[in-house]
Amino acid sequence: MPSFVIFSDLDGTLLDNETYSFKAATEALDFLNSEQIPLILCSSKTRKEIELYRNLLSNNSPFISENGGGIFIPKTYFSQEFDYHREVDGYQVIDLGTSRETLISTLRSISEETGIQIKGFSDMNVKEIAELTGLDKDTAKLAMVRDHSEPFIIPEDENTPQLSKTKLI
Repeated sequence: MPSFVIFSDLDGTLLDNETYSFKAATEALDFLNSEQIPLILCSSKTRKEIELYRNLLSNNSPFISENGGGIFIPKTYFSQEFDYHREVDGYQVIDLGTSRETLISTLRSISEETGIQIKGFSDMNVKEIAELTGLDKDTAKLAMVRDHSEPFIIPEDENTPQLSKTKLI
């Protein structure tokens, strides 16, 4: 078992804010690999988005998705048994966050009770998400596959004058 473990965010930390490249971190990543130091990715990104970068980095360590909503541990990573909530696509998953289904239901209930339009990712198509986030369409598709979060907007209209512009929340 390694003596050290490194935890890193992706956006603006391991990845360049503009290009999403990890080129500037290549030397450090090579060092971690050579010393067999696990790199645990922690991000607001979804499991599918993180898997894309794990593949590019040849990273097989556990990772944390959607701002701590879930911990995904490859099934063969640890030799000892531990408690987890479910298995999915070769991972043992510890769910720390509320399920997306519950969040969607809650947002719809709030919208109905308040009369304020709330538009979540689940109400949007790939093109809308790509335009809203600045992601390319392929990455926007990955961002749509969520487990523990539901980003949403409250579009500006005449009934919500306190909002100066549409915001992704």
